[in-house]
Amino acid sequence: MKGLILKDLLNMKQQWKVYLLVIVAWFVLSIFNDNYAFFGSIMVMLVILLPMTSMAYDDKVGWEHYALTMPVSRKDLMFSRYLILLLIALCAGVISVAGGFLISRNLQENIMFMLVLMPLGLMMGCVLLPIMFRFGVEKGRYVFLGIFILLVVAFLLMKRQGLLIELASSWGLLTVSQEMLALLLWGAALVVFLASVLVSGGIYRRKDF
Repeated sequence: MKGLILKDLLNMKQQWKVYLLVIVAWFVLSIFNDNYAFFGSIMVMLVILLPMTSMAYDDKVGWEHYALTMPVSRKDLMFSRYLILLLIALCAGVISVAGGFLISRNLQENIMFMLVLMPLGLMMGCVLLPIMFRFGVEKGRYVFLGIFILLVVAFLLMKRQGLLIELASSWGLLTVSQEMLALLLWGAALVVFLASVLVSGGIYRRKDF
């Protein structure tokens, strides 16, 4: 499993300079705007983009065909993607909080912001992985994009009709503290993570390489 994770990190190494440039650019813009949320948001997006980059390289060279000739199980290949997702989320969270401290000097607020935002990125990543396993990277990214656009449109329509506030009020979300909101989101992220692993496991077992 360690070898699979190392392989993913080496895959992404080819794009590190690009992503580092993006992070630095966003950091500078956040300083000028005095807006930590701007910087934190791009770090969460990297949690989704980096695993996709690694899978794209693997698809390009037919990695799974070669990997299955070695003493590596399909379960290991599948679950290593989730481990790299968690590792990237951890690194992105640390970088985000550290960068946010340089921007706003409010460590507690930065940590709380990331504790609320990061589970949303993890849930999106957990939705993305089964789609990639099922349709491949090229088709999968369009399927995911389509789902994402539909969710955004639904969100905007509900907000415009006032349904979003009504729904949040009925669930008692308007009165919960940030700490409780973070706890609820991490609980939801755990459920989505476990469900995603089960779905991906089923897809990977039946997948014909």
